[in-house]
Amino acid sequence: MFCTKCGAEVPDQAVFCGKCGHRLKDAVTAPLPVEAGGATHARPAQQQAAQPAQQTAQQPAQQAAPEVYFQPAYEWKPAAPTKKGVDLIPIIAGIAVAAVVLVALLMGGLGLPGGKGSGAAPTSSEPSQPDPSSTEPQDEPEEEETVEEDGPAIRDTVDAYSWEELSEIAALISAESDQDGALAVATKYHLCAADGTLDGTQTKSVTLTNGIEAEAMIIGFAHDAKADGTGNAGITFLFKGAIAARQMNASDANDGGWESSDMRSWLSSDGMALMPSDLASVIVPVSKLTNNTGVTDKASSVTATTDSLWLLSFAEIADSSYLSHMSADHLKVYKVVWPEEGERYQLFADCGVKWNKANADLRMPMLASGSKEFAVGTSCNWWGRSADPGIDYYYHFIFSDGDPNNYEHANSALGVVPGFCI
Repeated sequence: MFCTKCGAEVPDQAVFCGKCGHRLKDAVTAPLPVEAGGATHARPAQQQAAQPAQQTAQQPAQQAAPEVYFQPAYEWKPAAPTKKGVDLIPIIAGIAVAAVVLVALLMGGLGLPGGKGSGAAPTSSEPSQPDPSSTEPQDEPEEEETVEEDGPAIRDTVDAYSWEELSEIAALISAESDQDGALAVATKYHLCAADGTLDGTQTKSVTLTNGIEAEAMIIGFAHDAKADGTGNAGITFLFKGAIAARQMNASDANDGGWESSDMRSWLSSDGMALMPSDLASVIVPVSKLTNNTGVTDKASSVTATTDSLWLLSFAEIADSSYLSHMSADHLKVYKVVWPEEGERYQLFADCGVKWNKANADLRMPMLASGSKEFAVGTSCNWWGRSADPGIDYYYHFIFSDGDPNNYEHANSALGVVPGFCI
């Protein structure tokens, strides 16, 4: 007989197919006759009983092929034989899919490149862009400052630097061999205009120890000789206002000039005490040349003093054209003494300050209370340090409108506008 599932020939007594393992419990060895058209019919009982005798009498010479238990209406064809062994293609494909999923999970969970911590693989190698529809604020990129290997970071304004940083820049300026090099460093650190000039806006805020809010402006670079002889101080500042109102001397005399004045003594003690500690720690003592005699017609009367805070001389402010406007008698004295008291600062040259006219850049407000003549905030008359070489009770001063060509009695109380170097 044949298996009804795979069509393999099996022994008549078999219960299971030896090929596919199908149970053969419904199979029988006595086939039903198949009529034309493929229909099968059960045989009547009387025919089944007479069948053995008929078969014996009519036994053919050769035994016919066995018939199947039933024959379907369609022609049955055996299935194509299967290959021996296991088909590896589905197994390999499954392993590959599992490996891809595992790698994606690891990359996402561990924050590796290609993952975002959620296991999702990136769809593009381009940097991710912020979602414009998101309501969460986006972090603004931090402003980067330019870091220098041989100095502090470059900032936009003088006031943005600390005094310590300005001291470092001053050291770089001081190390330059000429004025061009000094200006190059100052320009690099934005301590002057892009063309190297000064206009009075290069200022740094200062809060004095008595609470007065003031400003100090840069008036020159590598201008003043350090008192220790190691070169010039890098930056020179001048307060942009009077921090006090005081007499030059208690007595109405200029004997001993700047060196012996009460004003110089006050600046070296009480004046320095007004400086905040971060500023005081970087101030560099410098040598200032001044008439330290009083009434004189000798250039040898101009000598050096060591000062941390000081006042301006006439020569450090005015242009030299003043010499052409003096009488012969005045020239015998002033032409000898005044030109020796230092050189003009860059700020006053850049601003075109005139020796006998009002100058906006020399107008100084009174910052301190206590002056009988000048209210706080109003322009005031303020002291210079030059003793009048022709009159024994005058010192130089700058008028409230900025005219520097003035002298006043030594015991008058005028504004104090100190300079200093770092």
